[in-house]
Amino acid sequence: MQQHLIVSGMTCGNCVAGVKRRFEAVAGVTSAVVSLPNTAVVEVQEGASVDISRFKDALSGTKFSVELGQASAFAFLQPFMPLITMFGIVLMWATVLTFPLGHHPLHDWMRHFMGGFFLLFGALKVANLKNFALMYRGYDLLAARIPAWGYIYPFVELALGILYTLDTYSTQTNVVTAVVMTFGAIGITKKLHRGGNQTCACLGGFFSVPLTWVTVAENMLMAVMAVFMAFFH
Repeated sequence: MQQHLIVSGMTCGNCVAGVKRRFEAVAGVTSAVVSLPNTAVVEVQEGASVDISRFKDALSGTKFSVELGQASAFAFLQPFMPLITMFGIVLMWATVLTFPLGHHPLHDWMRHFMGGFFLLFGALKVANLKNFALMYRGYDLLAARIPAWGYIYPFVELALGILYTLDTYSTQTNVVTAVVMTFGAIGITKKLHRGGNQTCACLGGFFSVPLTWVTVAENMLMAVMAVFMAFFH
């Protein structure tokens, strides 16, 4: 059973993480998805009695306050709004750069999309590197075995973003992208099959986005686009 809450006082990723941690410590709560500027969706165990006073107590002594909210018709999208916003920015980036001068509109649009995606998402990960590496280790196959990979991966994304933007070493760039994205999707799929609640590290930990099949689809979309660009210049 879900409860929708409105949280006042959140201003940054650390606020989101702090509120999420306190809500998930409430007895009967199995998971919490907290998003800027002021929303939280908590999953409560079937049969558990968790009223608003429990959440107020969880935030006592902090600058945050909480009250009951209402689920909208698009409430299911709320946990993914930060991800949707970032994708919207990348879509605009690719469109603005492509269509005024694009000689091969589809190929150029894909290249700019990939470049913008890796630059934006890589920068978010680098800006919160330690937290990202810790979260990434929870579901990535390589990072779980070699923790240093969690610190290296964001710079790999930035490098791919630069290479796509400069349109250099295109074949090698597409091959690396296809391999990295597919490998990542496999790790996420395994984690989802094992069950449990996990926050996606895709936005560097600044936003609480749940790890779901949406993340698998995101990775596979990038892999398919890379394969397409590798074979159709």
